[in-house]
Order: sequence, then structure tokens, then C-alpha cells
Amino acid sequence: MFRPRMAWLVVAALILTFAGSTMPRAAQRDLPADLAFVPADGIGFIHVRLADIWKSNEFKEWRDTLLKAGDQALAAFDQRFVPAPSSIDRLTVVVAAPTGPDQREPNVVVILATTKPIDQDKFLEHTVPGAKKEQAGGKTYYVYVDAKEKIGIYFVNDRTLAFGPVEAVRAALAKPAARQGDLSAALKQAQDGKPLVVAVNAAALSALLPPGVLQQVPPPFQALTQAKLATLTLDFEKNGQIDLRLIYGNAQQADDAEQAVKAGIQMAKLFIAKGRDELTKKVLGDGKPGTLEMLPEAAASLFGLGALNRLEEFLANPPLKKEGTALHLSVPLPQGGSAVLSMGAISTALLVPAVQKVREAAARTQDANNLKQLGIAMYNYDDVHKGFPAAAICDKNGKPLLSWRVAILPFIQKEHLYKQFKLDEPWDSEHNKKLLPLIPPVYVIPAAPHKLGETHYRVFVGGGALFDLDKQVNRAQITDGPSNTIMIVETAESVPWTKPEDIPYDAQKPLPKLGGFYAGGVFLVALADASVRTVSPNLREATLRAAITRAGADIPGADW
Repeated sequence: MFRPRMAWLVVAALILTFAGSTMPRAAQRDLPADLAFVPADGIGFIHVRLADIWKSNEFKEWRDTLLKAGDQALAAFDQRFVPAPSSIDRLTVVVAAPTGPDQREPNVVVILATTKPIDQDKFLEHTVPGAKKEQAGGKTYYVYVDAKEKIGIYFVNDRTLAFGPVEAVRAALAKPAARQGDLSAALKQAQDGKPLVVAVNAAALSALLPPGVLQQVPPPFQALTQAKLATLTLDFEKNGQIDLRLIYGNAQQADDAEQAVKAGIQMAKLFIAKGRDELTKKVLGDGKPGTLEMLPEAAASLFGLGALNRLEEFLANPPLKKEGTALHLSVPLPQGGSAVLSMGAISTALLVPAVQKVREAAARTQDANNLKQLGIAMYNYDDVHKGFPAAAICDKNGKPLLSWRVAILPFIQKEHLYKQFKLDEPWDSEHNKKLLPLIPPVYVIPAAPHKLGETHYRVFVGGGALFDLDKQVNRAQITDGPSNTIMIVETAESVPWTKPEDIPYDAQKPLPKLGGFYAGGVFLVALADASVRTVSPNLREATLRAAITRAGADIPGADW
């Protein structure tokens, strides 16, 4: 999807605009070139009138605070960048359908519109030094190469700049953007001056999803997935409001979706009640005076309790209406938006330690639960097949085709997914590769960097470890003891979950980097008795190696 560097460029544009817009600006001109770049038959777009939002009453206090930096500092800041931050007016993110036969991800292009001409020579010299000219669709664009990716840059006109992954920019220039399509009405709203417009062609987006993904949505909410178009707009008129609209193919689909929303509200109320009980316990404590260490968690719980109660009030009478084939939700902006933002910023700073602590604890709990499930699945596999699975499903010549993670699918309640694999084809065959995005959640570590279809759960293979590449190992062969033998470990490097790529073990070679997702560098392992252990990074290497082998007569040391 949207690559990390591109995301940072968008964030930088937002920051630069908000900072620079406090300085004198030229009168805004209506420049349709940015919206004309959006294909009306595309997947979707986001259009933000940054300068208008920054000038709104909701941001007055923030503007006044920034002005305190002084004219000299603001002017110097503005002169450092091209285009000048004070001239950035609008931001548009375009999401279009993939173009190549092997391309699965949509094309994403970002467009900046300014109120003053962009000095193209200075931009190319200072912002993207070394960018090279290329041609697409009879138009000249530039390719900037950094350490991670190639970025395409196209000057739509002297006040409009488009950039994104080079293949996305090239595809956008190859043919003119369609002027008619499901996004046409939303484009008109953006052109008419709505400060924020988000539009998603849900039908086009659904066509890109892997087979069976939408069927995994719980039945009560299946009706919501039938929307053809979803739009969200922000309006500052009449004290400001946010409008969300889901448009369906017919009135019956809209009726079904309305019932799905009502079912969701009832479910949300049950979760709120349960969450309120838990947060109340944390606020009240055990009746004894609290220590300073307890304050962040108690404060976070108090804030959360108020938020839940406010959400419950909203759900008691949500402003949801069915209008023909559409569901419409209109929510007024809160009074004193700037004050709310300020309070939110202060609260966030105060509660960050508690939030991080709670988030890591929750992630570790889920991580341990995943490993526990996988360990039990290994034992259930052993009960049926009289041995743990081999590290790989191999062909008759011993060539690895698929991972053990595929072999145990029937034992983690994913037999329907298992039956979709062609077990006589490699993991990256045309058929099997399509199943990569359907990675079961049990293979995902919540705290780890997420790459679609990849996992950090791996096993040691060969060299006396618990697993061999192409043959089973049974429990009787674990003579060092199941509680002293590692079954599954989490590695810093992720691999495609269906790929038979694990960790070849050699007592004479360095071990890979393990874990790295939690404070202090601890990581989790599943042992051969299906238990889960937290391992310190200070564990002696000799102890860790003793725990890797199954029958080395080398019981882990006292630090195990």
C-alpha cells in the first residue's frame, strides 16, 4: 500500500502548511488541476483544503501560539523549503487501480496545490537532488532515487505538484484521468470548497481484495460490505459537522446495512459495559492509597471511563438516517475544538507512559497466546500423524514447497484454508501465492512491524534442533526434555508465512537476531511441551544453544 517514505512526505506537507500558513499569503485561486488528476472511476481520494482548515476558528489558538515564534523565525522557516510552506494550499491523495498484470497494490499519488508558482529549478536542485528526466504519455516527469525507493515527480502546472512511487506516477501520466465515474459527485463536493472530502469506491476496492476476505466479516455485518461508495466530508458552516455517507445499489441493501449498524451498536454497548467495569476497578483501586507508579494507569483509566460514558451517550441516539439507497451519519463538531485539541495533546503527553505500558502488555499477552495455540496445534498434529510436522512440505525429490505453518492449518481451525493450497506446488506458484494475504491472525505478532502475508514465528531446522527439513520428529526423540527444548521462536526478520524458510541450525555458526519487539529486548518462545517462556536478551549463548537442541545431553544452565 502507501509506502513509509511517502507517508512521511504527506505528514511533512501537513506540518509545513500549518506552520507556514500563519504568514501573509496571496489570495487563494481556485485551481482545478489537482482534482483533475483524480480519475473518477478510481478507487478513491482524499482532498484536504489545508489552508482553510488552518485558518478556521478551531485552530485560532494554535495559530496564535505559532506566531509567538516571531516574524524573523517564521520568514526564515518559509525560505528554507520549496515550495514555501506559506504557499501550500491543498493536499490530495489519489488511489487508483493497479495497472500491471502482476501488480496487486493500488497506485497512490499525492498532489500539492500552492497559491504561488513553484520554482521548479530550485525544487529539483534542493529538494530532490539528482532527479532524472523520464517520459510517460508524452509528458516529462522526474525520478528521484533514495536509499529505499524510486519517487516519481510531475509538475502538473506551475502551482501543482504530483509525486508518488514512480510506477504510480507513470501510470497516471500514461492516460488522461476518467472524468465520469462513481467518484464524480465527491469530486464536485471537493471542488465546491468542502474543507475535507474522503471518497472510497468500495466496489472497486473490494475487487482488489484476496478471495474470501470479505466472507471473513462476521455475518451480522456482512451487509455493510455491500456499499458501492463511501464518502466523508467536513464542513465548517453551521458550527461545523462531519458527514459520513454509505451508498448502496438498492433500497433493500440499505435496509440490511441499517440493521447491521443497529446490531453493531448493541454489541458496542455490551463491550462498553464490560470495559466500564474494568476501568472502574482500576480507578477505584483496592481502597488503599496509591503510589506514584500507579498514577499514570489510574489517570488513563479515568480518562477512558469518561470517554466510554460519552460514547454510550452518543450511541443512545446516533444521528443515523436512511435516505433511499444511502445511510447518512451527521456528527456536529465538538464545541471549542481548539481547546479539545489542546487538552488532548496535554493528556496524551501525560498518559503516554501508561498507554505504552498497557499496549505492550496486551501485545505480549496476545503473542504468548499465539505461541500457546501453535504449540497445542503441534501436539494435535503429533497425535494424528505420530510426530511433529517436518519443517517443510517437500516434493518427491525432497525440494521444499510449503512451510510447516501450512501443514498445521487444520489444527488451528483453518482447514478450509488448508484445502485451498495445492500441496504439490511451491509457495510462490501462481495459485498458492494468491493465498499469502490470507495469513491467519495467530501467525502475526501484534508488536512486530507488519508486512502483509509475513510472519516472525519460525523454527530451528537440522543440526540436532527439534525440526528436520523433510522428516518428522516424535516426542520420544526429545531426550533433553520438552520443557528444555525450543519449538518456535520469534525472529527480528519476517518471512512469507507459507514459504519454507526457517532457521538452519549449526552449532558453529552465529544465531540470527531474535525478537526485539519489547522493552528490554526480551522475546518469547514456545517450548516442546507447548508452554511459553519469556527469554532475557542476557541469556548466555551456551544456554540458548542447549535449549535449541532436542537430544544434545546439554540441559540449559541455571539462567534458563
